[in-house]
Amino acid sequence: MKIDSYMPVRIISGADCLLKNSNALIKMGKRCFIVTGRSSARLSGALDDVFSIFHENGIEYTVFDRIEPNPLTKTCFEAGVTAREFGCDYVLGIGGGSVLDAAKAVAIFCSNPLMNHCDIYNRAVPSAHVPVALIGTTSGTGSEVTGVSVLTNSDTGLKKSISGPDCYADITFSDSKYTKSVSEDTRISACLDALAHAVEAYCASTCNDLVELYAKKAISLIAPFIICSRFRDLSDEEIDSLHSASVFAGLAINIAGTCFPHTVGYYLT
Repeated sequence: MKIDSYMPVRIISGADCLLKNSNALIKMGKRCFIVTGRSSARLSGALDDVFSIFHENGIEYTVFDRIEPNPLTKTCFEAGVTAREFGCDYVLGIGGGSVLDAAKAVAIFCSNPLMNHCDIYNRAVPSAHVPVALIGTTSGTGSEVTGVSVLTNSDTGLKKSISGPDCYADITFSDSKYTKSVSEDTRISACLDALAHAVEAYCASTCNDLVELYAKKAISLIAPFIICSRFRDLSDEEIDSLHSASVFAGLAINIAGTCFPHTVGYYLT
């Protein structure tokens, strides 16, 4: 048996897990820098839940809502500078994979004032960073539980990942209700991403017994949707299955990594 692994993220999951475990967020500090895209955090209801918690507990916050798909290093750098000027105690990312990846980078830029936007690719690992909390609003990337952040180099326009202990969140709240607002196209894309994670991790030379368990679980949850090509009018239980699958797939790639198809994808997308 081989089950070597490292996954330091505290996962809190289930219906209304954020509201039921708000103390875990409150304990992170009195000043929060919220990182989002332009609409997903609001449409999902997650941002309103966070606002409610912060207002009730006197937490100061500011929102940076300009993270684009395939986040640019310059955007993350700008957010990091803003977070540092705000004096944040921690970064909270709310959104899909791009936002979650960006939040990790923002936390690093925030704590490294001498770092330029492209320096993040050749930083000392682990680099200093403020704590990070994440709330996912899609069911695909598994970024909540991986020590990886995929960024787009603003100078070259190419996607390139960073990884290391400084790229893990401290805590993630995993509630499938926040994924209900996504479009059918987004749900399909996210599902295929999670499936690719599971299959690639299972086929990787670095696959071990624990990866195999995670990958098989993810594939078994996703397979019915792929076989029937059904992604519309899903029940709460079905939405929860897809969300759980993305987390299991994320746990798989966190150990084994991905393979050639994902690398090719960086250039195609």
